[in-house]
Amino acid sequence: MGKKYRKKSKFIAYLLWLFLGFAGGHRFYIGDYFKGTFMLLTFGGCGIWWFFDFFAISSRVYYRNIELKQLESKRRAEEFRIENLRRQEELQLQNQIRQEAFRRQEEERRLLERERAEQRKLEELIREQRIRESGIYQIDEMTGEDFEEFLYVLYKGQGYNVQLTPKTGDFGADLILTKNNRKIAVQAKRYKDKVGVGAIQEIHTAKSYYRADECWVVTNNYYTDSAVKLAASSGVVLIDRNKLIGMLVAKNQGA
Repeated sequence: MGKKYRKKSKFIAYLLWLFLGFAGGHRFYIGDYFKGTFMLLTFGGCGIWWFFDFFAISSRVYYRNIELKQLESKRRAEEFRIENLRRQEELQLQNQIRQEAFRRQEEERRLLERERAEQRKLEELIREQRIRESGIYQIDEMTGEDFEEFLYVLYKGQGYNVQLTPKTGDFGADLILTKNNRKIAVQAKRYKDKVGVGAIQEIHTAKSYYRADECWVVTNNYYTDSAVKLAASSGVVLIDRNKLIGMLVAKNQGA
């Protein structure tokens, strides 16, 4: 409780009445400033008011304490209201800061997504141009025999000694490459669909038949998950569409 609203003591009020009553000391103490001033100027109302105050002090202190209690309650309620307002303002400010931060993050995220989308679009355009220049689309239109002959020329240009196997009875290999005393059995798969495990099994058998050091499968498409797993466990090298495009781009750049 603040000093302004501190509870008044009857004992102190009577002491002031006794020693300073003619000057209104007890009235000033309990907050009756108008009556206290009047008693100060009239010397306790010529002693009459001072005398009657002996009987009035007790009840006046009692009611004054009730007033002070009510005033203290109002003061606390006002402080509570002001504190609530302050907290609400702080919360609103914090919410505004969070909303602003979220808005900026959203703008940055959208900007980043836009940049990434543009980057992906550019990469896709570059990739499409690269594919068009590589000649992969022409390969997609080839027959199986044409694809074998294409690989013959491609690997010969890379310094391999290339031999095409017979059209029938090739035991799973379409080309035999030799370079640096190493022999490689190659199976060519010009497919419209993904290459499955059958090609892996065939070239692995051909490796033994031709006594090759390595065995490859080359396709203009991709491989099934099962084919990839089998190739990894049996040591078969897989050259898919992406690797073939890379080889074609390197060939065109070197031409």
